[in-house]
Amino acid sequence: MGPGRSVLHRSRAARPAQRLPAHPARVFPISVFVVSRSPAKARSGSRYHTGRRGYPRGKAGIAQAQGDLPRASALLAPLHPNADDASALETQVYQAILERRSALIIPRLKEILAKPDPALGYFNGELRFWLGWAQEVVGDHGAAQESWRQARSELESFLKEQPENDLLIGYLALTNMGLGDKAAALALAERAVAMTPIEKDAADGPIPIEILARVAARMGEPDHAIAALQKLLSIPYEGALAANVPLTPALLRLDPMFDPLRNDPHFQKLASPAPQKQ
Repeated sequence: MGPGRSVLHRSRAARPAQRLPAHPARVFPISVFVVSRSPAKARSGSRYHTGRRGYPRGKAGIAQAQGDLPRASALLAPLHPNADDASALETQVYQAILERRSALIIPRLKEILAKPDPALGYFNGELRFWLGWAQEVVGDHGAAQESWRQARSELESFLKEQPENDLLIGYLALTNMGLGDKAAALALAERAVAMTPIEKDAADGPIPIEILARVAARMGEPDHAIAALQKLLSIPYEGALAANVPLTPALLRLDPMFDPLRNDPHFQKLASPAPQKQ
């Protein structure tokens, strides 16, 4: 088994158990524990781990989903994750992107990717996607394109070995989206949806639908994006990115990936806060 191969065999079943009720009655229980995706643990035979180490990032993910970015920031500030702690690192990057202050996280990502660990497999390409997104948010479009081109090359090399890896396909779809390759991005997103149909897999099927919603939103397919989002907001599911919290109205209002839909009345309805109970 070559370097990183155990990472490539990560299954959805082992991902964070972040099941939240559907909008508008999403509840965020304080007892939720997130299981972090840890390639180091994967190599040692126990692919994912739970415990106190995962608790702050789990609570931070819930705060993000609630739109409480100050609380999420306070929970994430004491954490200093390395590349092998994917969940915590990506949750910090996502926080910076949601705050539209991703310049603060870019040096850390560059530092990690300057000497990528081959044992982490395709996660290096996944992390490079996040670097490109962070660079785009601060307006450094040239750097973002370069990061995404490199990410695409890295991810495609692993896809040849793992053509049914839904995690890998999802990030490759998002990377092609960033590069503006609409045909490739949509084809990959739809391929992931077909691989894990929600009718046959209610637990994991929604995850590629979120990837499709993100790609469609950015690639000028608002009707497809809205249809996917309507489905996701009507069911409990595990999210596709970072701490694996599902999309919520608050996240739709904050996430830059959905900026192209801001003026769409159907999107505005989905992103509106739930009515307060009297």
